[in-house]
Amino acid sequence: MDAVHIKSGRWKYMVVARDDFSGWPETVGLVKLTAKAVAEWFTSEWICRYGSPKEVTVDGGPEFGKELQDAVKKAGSRIRITTPYYPESQGMVERGQKQLKDAVVKMCGENGGKWKKYLPWVTLADRISTKRTTGFSPYELQFGQLPVLPIDIETKTFLAVEWHKISTTEELLEARAKQLEGKEGMRRKAAEKTQKIKGGLKEILE
Repeated sequence: MDAVHIKSGRWKYMVVARDDFSGWPETVGLVKLTAKAVAEWFTSEWICRYGSPKEVTVDGGPEFGKELQDAVKKAGSRIRITTPYYPESQGMVERGQKQLKDAVVKMCGENGGKWKKYLPWVTLADRISTKRTTGFSPYELQFGQLPVLPIDIETKTFLAVEWHKISTTEELLEARAKQLEGKEGMRRKAAEKTQKIKGGLKEILE
């Protein structure tokens, strides 16, 4: 998890939490960057949606202080605090938050103060973009299928599953089983590709 300062407008801070495997991001814009505000957001938007993560990695900033650490521990998760000297230990978050910030600022154009309005759309774009490390988008790894976008509904592509036509329990189970089968295959391939990349980096560093 990481926070970035954005100068324009009333909302001064963007906080990003990202799953280190799939790359799935959750973001929020805050007026004041406090551990209490971050804890409330992380609890409602991550823990209550996806369950307790195994570990939460943060830097030693006050915004990730006692209130957040207590909330993480209450959820049964470990908290790992990195030092400013080794920001790379924050992993995917450090690499992705600058891209999110730059994209949201560009979308604002001259209306820089309205960056929070565009944050959900930039976050969605990040979720559905294929990552080099895994070969899949965070959305695919999270849900086991490609996202259904407005264009898919308009052109009636195969992604726009017509769930209203599923009338029996057998048909529902078949559709869900196919989704789950596809999801496991994606995760397996993503894990293999990630390991290959990590192995290559280790050889370079050594």
